[in-house]
Amino acid sequence: MNYFFVARFASNNALVEVEPINVLPSPLKPDLSKPNPTIGIKEVEWSPKGDYMAVRNDALPTAVFIFSFRSGSSSSQNAHLDSAHTQPTVPLRPRLSSVLHFSTPVRCLQWHPTLTQLVLVCATSAVYSWFPVRPGLTPSSLDASQSGDYCEGIGVPAGIPFNATSIQWNPSGDIMLISDKATFCLAFPVSEDAENT
Repeated sequence: MNYFFVARFASNNALVEVEPINVLPSPLKPDLSKPNPTIGIKEVEWSPKGDYMAVRNDALPTAVFIFSFRSGSSSSQNAHLDSAHTQPTVPLRPRLSSVLHFSTPVRCLQWHPTLTQLVLVCATSAVYSWFPVRPGLTPSSLDASQSGDYCEGIGVPAGIPFNATSIQWNPSGDIMLISDKATFCLAFPVSEDAENT
């Protein structure tokens, strides 16, 4: 039996639980009486290296599905497509890596331009960040029963009512624009030395 890991967040942006489940959230039924009902996949975004894919579905607006597209061999990842000699191919084994489930619909998601980090917003005062491995851990330090997937909610210290509906990275990935309907803010890393001064 396959298990999926779900991170549930409360309306105050606190991580409520991360648990293995074997049943997905119930999908919404589209209103077929209206013209052009929203049905199916709403958005698909690839990670910068192409080894993860994030998917939003109209029937499950509070969920994001993250699929892993890593092959079974690292040597095949280093093979050049235009190589003159034939190399054995390793079959690609896509798998569902994580399901992120929120209390409100996901409004926007975007991969960091250089890292395997997915950032998303749900019209709350937080930005949510997903990593395939908890920062500070390596995949080899996990045993087979553990999932390395990690998601955290980070409050936006705007000082005013702020419901983030859109995010955008700059090309180098060191500044993120977070906006709501009326205003915006910029997020950027601050070194520990700068925080202590």
